[in-house]
Amino acid sequence: MNHIGKNWVAGIISIGAVVGLFSVILVQLLGLSRIIFAISRDGLLPGIFSKIHPKFKTPHVATVFTGIVTIIGTLFFDINKSAELANIGVLTAFAIVCLGILVLRKTDPDRHRPFKVPFSPLLPALGVLLNLFLILYTFFNPTSPLTYTLIFYCGWTTAGLLIYIFYGSKKSILKAELEKANNESSS
Repeated sequence: MNHIGKNWVAGIISIGAVVGLFSVILVQLLGLSRIIFAISRDGLLPGIFSKIHPKFKTPHVATVFTGIVTIIGTLFFDINKSAELANIGVLTAFAIVCLGILVLRKTDPDRHRPFKVPFSPLLPALGVLLNLFLILYTFFNPTSPLTYTLIFYCGWTTAGLLIYIFYGSKKSILKAELEKANNESSS
């Protein structure tokens, strides 16, 4: 808009972009703090993250932690690289959720489900394939080499797996309950 002389329109677009970015970041921070809270409640992360504020009834430690990590990240990371990492992370999460639906339908078919995925297993399988396609297309698109993003993506994924393997799998409350139920049923 500046290029064609419509500076006032460019100003409105800029304000909209800032407000839009602010709302997206706020929602992602709130969502991430709730994910950290839920993971901690199962024992996969330290219990400090599952503390609830006595007055506001929110996961305040997880929220503050998420905010601090985000602030530190904005000091050191390029916004374009951060956006690439966020996109890859969201696509990975969507693929894992779709895969989880397929696995749970097979391993626990009798579980009560208040919501059933329509056209299962076709829709979750397509979700896995499409998300993996988008991840691979992003990484191996010859017009935009993402070596930096690929390195950080693999690093974060490896770090998450290592935390799960060496901490979370031993501390999981759900895993302990399942093992206890299996031991009782086999006795």
